[in-house]
Amino acid sequence: MRGPLPVSDANTHLAELHAPYTQRGWDGKVIDDVIAGEWSLKSFEYNRGITYRTTPAAVRFTPGHRYRVSFDYENALAGAYGWTLGVDGPAGTKEVSTTAFGLRTTPTRHAHEFVAGACGDYWVGLKRMGPNTDQIEFTLDGFTVEDLGEAGSSDACGSLDVVPAAQKLRPGSANTVTTTFRNGESGAATGVTLALTAPQGWAVEAQGPTAFDSVASGASVSTRWTVTPPADTPVGAYDLVANAAYRVAAGPRAVSSGLAVETVPSPPSADTWASDHGWLSATNGWGPVERDLANGESGAGDGTPITLNGVVHAKGLGTHAPSEVVYYLGGRCTSFTAQVGVDDKQTSRGSVQFTVYADGVRVAQSPLMRPDTATFALDAPIAGAQEVRLVVGDGGDGIGNDHADWASARFHCGA
Repeated sequence: MRGPLPVSDANTHLAELHAPYTQRGWDGKVIDDVIAGEWSLKSFEYNRGITYRTTPAAVRFTPGHRYRVSFDYENALAGAYGWTLGVDGPAGTKEVSTTAFGLRTTPTRHAHEFVAGACGDYWVGLKRMGPNTDQIEFTLDGFTVEDLGEAGSSDACGSLDVVPAAQKLRPGSANTVTTTFRNGESGAATGVTLALTAPQGWAVEAQGPTAFDSVASGASVSTRWTVTPPADTPVGAYDLVANAAYRVAAGPRAVSSGLAVETVPSPPSADTWASDHGWLSATNGWGPVERDLANGESGAGDGTPITLNGVVHAKGLGTHAPSEVVYYLGGRCTSFTAQVGVDDKQTSRGSVQFTVYADGVRVAQSPLMRPDTATFALDAPIAGAQEVRLVVGDGGDGIGNDHADWASARFHCGA
């Protein structure tokens, strides 16, 4: 089962053995198409989300029973896929948990045990996760479901989501975080209370109601919070934990949900290379944004030296359209400069345009750049800007070959 796709889509299919062509090592293949026998289920996905999953008609998990689901797999990129336990209930489809797979280039057995609760129809499936939108291979074989017998379950069927407004939190500033309780119980949840906790010393303040008399089956309620880390909070990952308590006919219930959030680096106080300063967020059309390298393939650090018209640059950002890199500067910088263009790795194709935004206002833009275009010296006035966005567009003709370099990119800050 999967979402709507063109009839011709074959990104997930039964792969037939045609050794050596379908197996690891042939023409750079990282994993096998077929793990055992003549056929295996192969995925070659780029769209994030559930790739495939069980349905009650094919695999039914009886409430109150413990199950072990196991299979052999190979995975071409760590973190690209995960195994998800989910449930279809009154509140819709809920992903209960997802376990990410590491890089596995030889057959590896995965086993997962769980108790099917009374919250709806439970299912398991493969999920395409990150870290990019390239097509990544995953092969599965020997799928087995074992009913281990009755286990009993009084699991809460409500769920909690914790969603920050930005990918990273700013120390010393009020950051918005939203908690949402969804009632997956068969009846109303009454006396619902929501709470959010943060590390010691952080300020957390609700911006709306945190208590609700009743939430109907399948309905949801949300609370917005401001979360303020101390101004001197070191760069790192920190846990936010949301808790909900409520009652149903069978008695009290409680659910919790945690989220690891990162804090942004302090704004620069002196001239700083863009590649040396942590960003708020980064998106890229092919693989990750590279620091001090041109854009490569699907992995980090696999690019070549940044080169524009024969000139090699030791510092800069390697991107691929469409791309956006966002920096928090706290109003401390006056200008941003870079040499921009299509990397020399692309000799005849690719067209891009570079744009700089300061607090949402466009402050600099390059002409349309092609492999044979002279390097453009970009100089953007950003005095007083809190956030600066470095954006690369595809030139209007698709993203093929659009390797775009922000060479010698530098923020000019301080006195």
